[in-house]
Amino acid sequence: MSETFPVKLAVYDLSRGMARSLSAQFLGVPLDMIPHTAIIVYGMEYFFGAGIQSEAPAAFRRSVQMFPLQELDLGRTCVSQADFEAWCVAQMHSGRFSAAAYDLFQCNCNHFSHDAALIGLRLTRGVPHDILDVPQRVLASPMGQMIRPMLQNMQVTRAEGSEQVHAPFSNSAARSVDLQRKERAAASISNTNSNPWATTAPLNRQQSATSSSPAAVRDNRITSSVDAETLTTCLDSFTAPLLSKETSMLPLCANKLSALASNEETKSDLQESVKLLSESNLRIGALPSALVESIGGVISHSLAEQKSVSFALLLLRILVLRRNQDASWHSAVKPCLARVITEVRMGASLSGGILKPPSALAAAWLTCANAIGVHGLSCCKDSNLQLLFDAAAYHACTQTALPARQAVCAFVYNAALVVAVGGGIGELQVPLVCSSMSFADEKDATCRLCKLMTIGRMLKPSVDIDTDVKSLLAKMGALESLSQVALEDNGDSMDDTKCRTLAGELMQLLAN
Repeated sequence: MSETFPVKLAVYDLSRGMARSLSAQFLGVPLDMIPHTAIIVYGMEYFFGAGIQSEAPAAFRRSVQMFPLQELDLGRTCVSQADFEAWCVAQMHSGRFSAAAYDLFQCNCNHFSHDAALIGLRLTRGVPHDILDVPQRVLASPMGQMIRPMLQNMQVTRAEGSEQVHAPFSNSAARSVDLQRKERAAASISNTNSNPWATTAPLNRQQSATSSSPAAVRDNRITSSVDAETLTTCLDSFTAPLLSKETSMLPLCANKLSALASNEETKSDLQESVKLLSESNLRIGALPSALVESIGGVISHSLAEQKSVSFALLLLRILVLRRNQDASWHSAVKPCLARVITEVRMGASLSGGILKPPSALAAAWLTCANAIGVHGLSCCKDSNLQLLFDAAAYHACTQTALPARQAVCAFVYNAALVVAVGGGIGELQVPLVCSSMSFADEKDATCRLCKLMTIGRMLKPSVDIDTDVKSLLAKMGALESLSQVALEDNGDSMDDTKCRTLAGELMQLLAN
């Protein structure tokens, strides 16, 4: 009778308990864990990341300071170790489970474990479906779809010290095992923040002691203020909100909106207001309350009738800069702003509406950016801030029209200036961080700079580092993406230069 070997499935939680407490808030999808699985057979642990790898279970767990939540009994196999490892080599050569084949959503460590059990070891039981389905559950959420490009770009590394199943797999047979180990160590250092489904990085014991208690983390948020100040000259120059104050379009706006004015007096009010705004160098307070109310009425009519909406919003973005929230603000400006906020929130899930033209959407986000930049959260305290921030995160990652994307990136940055002051990661901070993590894929230098500025202000709201945000950025692979931006040389504009400088500073903050 042929010899048989017991086979177990080791199930790890790469989030170390954070998924259970944060996934519903972060993704809108409750998850018990971020699963990493491996096949245990022949006294070895086989897993997939940067190719198929193996290591003695005890050695692997010591190196990553992580232990399985459970070991599932998959049965016994009559396949010999030599035959199984030959199957692994064939999978590498075919490209099915090569390092280049790794895909967070379609071909991850759990897919390897499943195929290894059912095909390589010829068992009848594989990886449970609730583990295999985790990526699709993430993608089913709007936030998961939004951050998919960022997650897909994360590269995989193998745990330091692990051996490939059969080395070498190419013509590089002359390379010594010692040289291969040195290369793996270098790769491990340069790819500290790798794919969460592929890498099990050593746990920092101090972080482990504090991460279980959010209050404890916030109490221990301060890092070296002196070091932070010396490393972030570029970041520290970004302290003021980004406000849209361009007035050259105002005469055209007044002319377009005059057709909607109910009488000649209102038309005159429009022209007089534009003249005052141009001459007073945007001293919005110089506008008499009567003029504010008259203009607000025309803007409200434009939004209601869905006529000349872009021009109405370009004028509204200037009115919201009025710092004095007097009676005219509450009666004429605030209702128009509330309508705009409602429309941009709906725009993330519905097509059409008054913001269907990209020019209208851009003007709407400029209005929101000015409002939150000048008035903080009080400008939209009667609205659902969570939905507004989620809509901003969605548009920052998906909007193809450049003016609209630049406008929403300005809003996200201004919002970050406001919410970062409280510290920590809450329901308002998460969409701002997530939307900005697409900076490495951003083609426009201005948008990329805004996203980096947002991350910087969330990470370092003042002189101290927010360790909650730092931990989240590390888990999302920010260090690798920042390195990509800091080292690239694809433009010589001022924004390109600032992006490279700022990315370098943020790398230092995350590495310290």
